Amino acid sequence: MQLNQNEATIAVNVLGFFSRRCLALIRLVPVRLAPIVLALFLSAGIGKGILAEEPPASIETFVKSHCFDCHSGDTIEAGLDMSSLTWQATTLQDLEPLVRVFERVQDGEMPPESEPRPAEDARETFLTELDSTLTSLDRQRIERDGRAMKRRLNRYEYENSLRDLLNLPWIQIRDRLPEDGELHRYNKLGEALDVSHVQMSRYMSAAEDALRQAMIVKLDRPESTKKRYYARDEFSLIFSFWPRENGTLPDRHSFPVLDSHAQPDVRRGHSPPSSPETREREAVGRVSSIFSDAGGYSWGQFRVPASGKYRLRFKGYSIWVSGGGIGRWFYEGFGDEKAPVYHLPLWHRPNLDEVWPGRRSEPIGVYAQSSGKSRPLGVFDFDIEPSECEIEAVLVANEVIQSDGLRLFRTRVNGTDEQYVNPLATEAGMPGYAIQWMEAEGPLDDPSTALGYELMFGDLPLVRGDENTSVGLVLQVPVERTDAAAPPFGRPSTAGPPNRDRPAGGPAPGGGRPPRGFNVPRVKDVRVEVRTERPQDDARRLLARFMERAYRQPIDSQQVEPFFHLYEDQFREHGDFASAMLTAYTAVLASPGYLFVDEKPGKLDDHAIAT
Repeated sequence: MQLNQNEATIAVNVLGFFSRRCLALIRLVPVRLAPIVLALFLSAGIGKGILAEEPPASIETFVKSHCFDCHSGDTIEAGLDMSSLTWQATTLQDLEPLVRVFERVQDGEMPPESEPRPAEDARETFLTELDSTLTSLDRQRIERDGRAMKRRLNRYEYENSLRDLLNLPWIQIRDRLPEDGELHRYNKLGEALDVSHVQMSRYMSAAEDALRQAMIVKLDRPESTKKRYYARDEFSLIFSFWPRENGTLPDRHSFPVLDSHAQPDVRRGHSPPSSPETREREAVGRVSSIFSDAGGYSWGQFRVPASGKYRLRFKGYSIWVSGGGIGRWFYEGFGDEKAPVYHLPLWHRPNLDEVWPGRRSEPIGVYAQSSGKSRPLGVFDFDIEPSECEIEAVLVANEVIQSDGLRLFRTRVNGTDEQYVNPLATEAGMPGYAIQWMEAEGPLDDPSTALGYELMFGDLPLVRGDENTSVGLVLQVPVERTDAAAPPFGRPSTAGPPNRDRPAGGPAPGGGRPPRGFNVPRVKDVRVEVRTERPQDDARRLLARFMERAYRQPIDSQQVEPFFHLYEDQFREHGDFASAMLTAYTAVLASPGYLFVDEKPGKLDDHAIAT
């Protein structure tokens, strides 16, 4: 993998933090190799010390008498060479062979029964002396290095640290970073958290994306709005009202409900348009979860216009649905001669034309979905009587909302004629829920949203640049959909069933499939500039303040210089203040001072606790 010139330049400047010797060495290698050299320095462990501790004579005598025959020279059994054991406890790994020796002798496994056994007093002396030596070595190592070695942040910690630093709780960059190594099933141990040029490249790209999002929030903050979206207008909620021959089983169907009762005429497409009064009472019912149709049960008319906090309200209630609905059709013949012979109703399949008030409350989960992934936002209960429920959640631009009956079953094939058996179904029927509408309000007013930009650029204004020039920073700003402002698919009351009974020329179920690309997030490129009259002075001042906040400790001018020089190089090359500062900030967020946890042994000070 190769880095571009900008990424490689950042990597070179990051190395300046290790030592002047490191930086001098970097100047001798090609730019494209800088990330690899960085990985070598990090994996080598900068500043290792050596503890020179010679073992007591009794230990050396015991080992030579009872261990060397099988574990030295040409015979090295179990991969253990006793002649090369080190008593320099630089890391825990250095002590592991000695610990293995102690445990085997203590348990009587070594020497083996086929070999001469040591005298009991010699064995006890050996164990006592080795135990004391290992304990002393480990204590010295802890006093020197502390209990935790220097390590980089794992990808979870890195995402959370960026969220905190830039006050962007919604950014999601964790999955863009390589999987962390694990040791003893932990992903926070320094021995497993190595650094490669691939990881450095990913850390830099993730940091730059987070910084850009902080700028987008400042540039494009739409006014807070409140809008209600009715379930009967949502394609994904109503498109399965109408059964299809050999099509989806009724367990997976949604169905029209009005005041806790079924609407057979609406389901068959023979109902006149509803009135405004009826519209408030109409609902869409379900007896299974969204898992059964791959998460297609979404409120697609609302796509989050801008990242931030939103208030979501839902109205609905629980229902009870009779069993014995559509089961299996059995056919004879092939092609044009294929014809149904008989129909077998099944007790565990819902009869969607018989709906009653619920018998208990039903928990409803709310999720945000984007790019095929869902994340939980909150949970509430729909009671037997219609109720309004509210949650506040942080949403990301271009996400859509899903609602789901958490307790309801997820359909599975069980290999029999009674497939998709609902475990909640009884001979008297089965539970479900009916949802009437969702109301979205936001983004809610939150002055702290712009804190990330203020940390980066203070009170310098961010303005849209001239589209006719190449100078300036390009941001990808989300575009609010205009084709989702009104019901795009037609209401079910005007659509007929998809069979020969449907009136000629009538629309397809739910008004047809959504237009191509309807669910694809939309963005547009916007060129921006950060206006300043004194770019050099502002750059040095802003960098120092940013680094102090990022490192969570006071810094001196020498620490700022490498990043300021990087800013100067980029400013001379591109002539744009915002782009040059973004490059410098990205370098800060990929530097050891931010990327690594390296606390001194002993009591933590205030800065360590803040980290």
